[in-house]
Amino acid sequence: MKAFLFICSMFCISIAFSQNVGIGTTTPAEKLDVNGNVKATNVIATNSFQLTTGAGAGKVLTSNASGVGSWATPTGGGGTGTISATGSLAAFAGSSLPVAAGPFEFFGPTSTVTLNGSQRVVMNMAASLGKSAAGTDFFSLDIGYQLQPAGPINNGNGGNFIEYQPVFTGPAYTPYSIVASFKPAAGTYKIGCIISGNTAGFLNNNNWVNGYYMIINE
Repeated sequence: MKAFLFICSMFCISIAFSQNVGIGTTTPAEKLDVNGNVKATNVIATNSFQLTTGAGAGKVLTSNASGVGSWATPTGGGGTGTISATGSLAAFAGSSLPVAAGPFEFFGPTSTVTLNGSQRVVMNMAASLGKSAAGTDFFSLDIGYQLQPAGPINNGNGGNFIEYQPVFTGPAYTPYSIVASFKPAAGTYKIGCIISGNTAGFLNNNNWVNGYYMIINE
């Protein structure tokens, strides 16, 4: 009985002086301050649990380093699966095909993108290229990327490519379209159509190539 009266008196003193209630602490910092785990059965709430401060349509729940939750407005497509950016590679026509000096060379329009390491590039390229005379020379076309300012040019399609081996008797052209998906490390990259092989004899006109890309957050 004495113990009960003592506990009751301490509880009443806490309310009278601080207006805060403490369980497991004599210095409650909030209206109800529990030092320990909380377990509740049959919790009754109006409609549902609500964190109302700062709430608003479309906001997301986040926390600070201490685990204190708050509502925040999502910023610019940072979520998984969202499209961060899109772009097109302007049409290109009537220019010489490069003679591939290395494993790959860029051909046609290119773009420069900056990636954060958690983003994937999905890219489509379409072209129509001609050959001036019959022959057996061939080359391959693909989509590639290069770390700037002077990294190696990488095949962005995992070894798949379009192979040009036309045997024409006069001016003609062959169309192609290819899609690639790649996710390089963080950095600034040049992206576009890449070429590999012998381009001798291919037309300097009746050529066109263009493309489109999306950057997707993952």
